[in-house]
Amino acid sequence: MVLLSHDEHFDNLDISGRALLAGIPLTLTTPDGSKRLGQKATGLADWESVELERPGGGTVTVTGVPAIHGPGPREEVESLSGQVVGFVLDGEGLPTVYVSGDNASLEVVGQIAERFAPVDTALLFRRRPALLDALRRRARRPGQRPGRRSGPNPRRPPRRPRPLRQLGPLH
Repeated sequence: MVLLSHDEHFDNLDISGRALLAGIPLTLTTPDGSKRLGQKATGLADWESVELERPGGGTVTVTGVPAIHGPGPREEVESLSGQVVGFVLDGEGLPTVYVSGDNASLEVVGQIAERFAPVDTALLFRRRPALLDALRRRARRPGQRPGRRSGPNPRRPPRRPRPLRQLGPLH
């Protein structure tokens, strides 16, 4: 099974990821994404759940939860960037796991926490992958030798991770 926050952006589902999906029996994603991806994809609207059999017996419930892909009202953001979904996985005797998807809204996180707290584990998407930034920088420097590193950018302060306690009741 694949949990796919959205299928419309290359940093979330690239060519090799699309090829991988062909061999996956189930992809859970947005309602619009399931239409684009075809038979093996199931779209989950906000708060919609599917129950899946676990290989060793029992079930796990996967619930689609709201996600907003940028700042602003969801309707405005979705008209520009498309639908995005997050997920909560839970089941009897299992930890509750929140997968944020490409969510930029703490208000949405609060709504999810109200329904599912306490969450045992949260997988939070944060900014685009550093690998993409590195590839873009390399593309702008055609004379650079492969494997050569230019070091950190002195004009940009290093990013520091934020502690999970800022998310309030989720942790």
